[in-house]
Amino acid sequence: MKKITYFILEIEPNDNAIKIFKKHPNSLISQLDNKFYFKSHFKTQKEEIDFSCQKIKMDEELFERLKKLLNESLIEVKNISKESIKPEKIKGSLHGSIYSVVYKYSNYKKEDKKDVFDFTTNIFVSMLTGHYLWNGNKRVALVFLWSILWELGYYLKWTKGFFVNYSVHKSILEHFVITLEKNKIIGKQEIKKWLIQNVIIGLNWRKNI
Repeated sequence: MKKITYFILEIEPNDNAIKIFKKHPNSLISQLDNKFYFKSHFKTQKEEIDFSCQKIKMDEELFERLKKLLNESLIEVKNISKESIKPEKIKGSLHGSIYSVVYKYSNYKKEDKKDVFDFTTNIFVSMLTGHYLWNGNKRVALVFLWSILWELGYYLKWTKGFFVNYSVHKSILEHFVITLEKNKIIGKQEIKKWLIQNVIIGLNWRKNI
């Protein structure tokens, strides 16, 4: 049986799969009587799938995984961009910014009411406004955002496979940067709302153990 896993923070309440599915529906996945089915464009019959939730721990393992995703994102940006990406202004600053967010979230409690989109927003904002690179900060932030969402079981609309169409999102990213400069709290709220409105359940098939 194929398996799709979506992730939430360890401090989040256990949200059931049906509720998540309704929040971020994918037209290729249907739900009936607490079961989930995948309908391929190439097959006539629906296929039952395992659709489940796991919780993320804010630990060294997560930090290392995010570092790997960032490195992959930097390579991807170089592949899709006509303009070369120069090295960090200060070596290690990109990884340091990720660690800061992971550490901050490791100290949150259930009563803080943070969720996985708050976490993703915080990392995205750090990349978007940190100016860690001499150029290409917004492109790297967008591709890294896509990578994190995909890893967490979500798909950002208007992307295709591992290709992120920067031109589609360019104006909204510029708007976010301006808003964040004026008021970081409002900027983060806008970005989180945009994320929730523009993600669906991703067809990121996991191995069934």
